[in-house]
Amino acid sequence: MARPLRPALAAAAVLTSLALAALLGDEGHLSRAGRTHRFPVPRWSLRVAATDGAATYLAAGRPSVREMLAARAPADGWRYVEQMGSAHFLRSDQDRLDVVERREASVFVRIDYEVAPLPAAP
Repeated sequence: MARPLRPALAAAAVLTSLALAALLGDEGHLSRAGRTHRFPVPRWSLRVAATDGAATYLAAGRPSVREMLAARAPADGWRYVEQMGSAHFLRSDQDRLDVVERREASVFVRIDYEVAPLPAAP
């Protein structure tokens, strides 16, 4: 039976991955129904999970998600609509982007992104 990684080794692996991700850029993406959506992610973040229409990133430090989204989301076609607690809501012409941030530990923030189509106008 394999031994679990020691916490120090696991932390070193995560920090190495974050350093590599920071060198590669600060834009996230996900696919939903065959379309690719781009959105800003904090610098020093790492994509840790993805499904159809959703993605999860782990960011080092305490990034200001609201400021990041308000400043950088328009370049990807999103406009910031509102914030409710730790949830941020953005819209494009066809879709909505829901972003929820959670503090995972003293040095990491988990940020969940989910894209869904806007409801049809009556």
